[in-house]
Amino acid sequence: GDVKKEEEEEETDVIADFQERIIQSNKQMYGHGIGLPICRLYAEFFGGSLTLRQASR
Repeated sequence: GDVKKEEEEEETDVIADFQERIIQSNKQMYGHGIGLPICRLYAEFFGGSLTLRQASR
């Protein structure tokens, strides 16, 4: 219902806010630990999921 729609809008806003910060910044955006959280948001937005597991050595 409305709660799910609001959650989806909030997730989309997080991505849009991040993209806007990159556009306004002249600095390269790497090494900030935000790549995987963004991947997870995209996966969930499209109905999927992202799960990380520690690999055995």
